Amino acid sequence: MQRISLTRALVFFAITIGIIIGISDTGSAFAQNRSRLVRPPEYGQIRHVHGQTLIALKPGTAQCPRDLVWETTCLSTAIEQMRQLRLSRASGFLPSSETYDGAVRGEIVDIVLEASGWSAQWRLEGAIGVYVPKQCAALPGEGIRYTRGYEDRIDVIRESQIVVCNGPAPSKGAPWIPQGETIPARAPLIGPAGPPAWPIWPAAHYPIVEGPRLDIIGIEPGCPTQWLLKDGLCFRRPAEMLAAQIAANPKMTAITIFGSAQSLAAGTQLKAIEKYELKQKKKGLSASRKYFSGYEMPTPPDCTLSGEPEYLVEGETGKFQVHAVQTAACGGPPPAPKGLSVVEFYGYAYPVARPGNCDPADRLVGGNLCFGAVKSYMQSRGIDRLQAVLLYENNRVGTVLEHGKHKYDFALVTTNPEYTEFKADRRASYSTGLQSDSGCRSPASAAPRGVIVQGDGTALYWEWKECPE
Repeated sequence: MQRISLTRALVFFAITIGIIIGISDTGSAFAQNRSRLVRPPEYGQIRHVHGQTLIALKPGTAQCPRDLVWETTCLSTAIEQMRQLRLSRASGFLPSSETYDGAVRGEIVDIVLEASGWSAQWRLEGAIGVYVPKQCAALPGEGIRYTRGYEDRIDVIRESQIVVCNGPAPSKGAPWIPQGETIPARAPLIGPAGPPAWPIWPAAHYPIVEGPRLDIIGIEPGCPTQWLLKDGLCFRRPAEMLAAQIAANPKMTAITIFGSAQSLAAGTQLKAIEKYELKQKKKGLSASRKYFSGYEMPTPPDCTLSGEPEYLVEGETGKFQVHAVQTAACGGPPPAPKGLSVVEFYGYAYPVARPGNCDPADRLVGGNLCFGAVKSYMQSRGIDRLQAVLLYENNRVGTVLEHGKHKYDFALVTTNPEYTEFKADRRASYSTGLQSDSGCRSPASAAPRGVIVQGDGTALYWEWKECPE
């Protein structure tokens, strides 16, 4: 039994009223109302994932026992708490600022406590202790958060991330309100927290990537005027390098050098550098600036570079070098997919051949299918070829036929200029008349598609597609 839904019937009625008699190259009309929403996106669940619980550290060394001072931080409270909890390893968090929404920013310190003493170091590569399950993904703009809390009257910093699981992120955006239990159900205690038993994404970490070392020149007080060739930079050292190069190979009359308009010193961080070419000409040395957009940094596998590179200066006056450093973001969950709506799109409205009693001349494919209405459609519009739908039952107006579930076919109908001879050939392929909507795609499984029987003697093509928000 063929299905007729109330929604589809109403849509069919609206479409029938709006049929355009603009004829396509297949001879078929098309619907003015081109689509309808079948199903809005189905979103995942917002979840809160716990990371490590870190001991809150306080900057400053005032009134701190000398043997518990590390760099500019007093570790006395942290080490006392580790001894009370009988921990040989723990991590501390040294806050540097606090945001308006309660999040804390700072750096992580890994502390090791042994019988012979203690040691501490900054967390290598900014490794994170948040283990996100494989079925979850990162929300837009939502990274690792650090917030203040208390654990057995100990001032701690909790590491966490809000993610979406088992589906796309809701389109409403932040603020995200977690649903259901946290992952895991309770925040870890202070101390090392290994990965859980369930499948997880690799933990996020942020290694520092370094570029090659380059010779660089800058502003040098007292540099002789003869070497101030461009932008006030001292080209004395490049000139010496170029002279040695020409002596070894007279054809090599140019050298590339990098420069900065800042005064250089070991440890200086530069936001940008310039590229110059120093060339030996008949009249002497000439320096020119060359286009430089940065060089390609080596990126670890499965990582992306974040932010802009900084250039670190090392060496001494007259022998400075510079190399780029940049943070790479590695591991962690992938970005959440966009929500997909299921939309029913409409294409051509094809004339219909139906079963019935008719003149043998109207039975173009044999059997009891009558093409009289198709022939009249073509002749009234001056069409010599078109696609038609073959219905094998006398389907009622509004009946929705779906490919693979109901029997119907397509045929190409042609005629001579005098409309005295008609031919029809069943076709497995056909033009649908669907407009290409940017971003919409057929579902992973076979796209539901078919025709809707209309009251004007046509059948309207329909097909479901998934469209991102």
